[in-house]
Amino acid sequence: MFDTRPCCEEEDEGFWGTGAEGASLSLGEVTGLAEVPCAESLMLYEKEELALGGWLPVPEDDGRRKSVLKNLIDFGACNQPAMCQAKLHGYCEEVEHHEPLDRRTREFSALARMLEGRAFRSMRREIFGLWRDVVDDVKVQAKLDKIEQENVKLKVKLKKFVNFLAREPRI
Repeated sequence: MFDTRPCCEEEDEGFWGTGAEGASLSLGEVTGLAEVPCAESLMLYEKEELALGGWLPVPEDDGRRKSVLKNLIDFGACNQPAMCQAKLHGYCEEVEHHEPLDRRTREFSALARMLEGRAFRSMRREIFGLWRDVVDDVKVQAKLDKIEQENVKLKVKLKKFVNFLAREPRI
């Protein structure tokens, strides 16, 4: 147990007490200071001063190596020219002689891709149009079914009303 009594004279000695006999240590004995400083005399020490005095904890060396970032890209393979750009996109089946395509062949290839894209967009537009038509037809059919059910209900009510009037004696 540490003695935490203040060193100021105005403090009451009876308040702090002495604790168990022989079990208390004074702060001066623990820290090696002859006199315990008062709260008013506490000072702020810079980190450098604490380091020079040996009061800072020593950083632990965990013995691990620092992480290293390795380059996993093979730039030699990336720098080779592509033989057929269309092959990358799946338009070219196989390059026969691995020769660069001439301008005319590239133009025809681009034209074929453009026409294929146009046909695909046209087909997609038609499919969406048909889908909208089917959805509209289903909505119209649902409305017709509802109206037919209402007609059947009205016919039944009208028939009941006519039968009621037929059974009623005339006045």
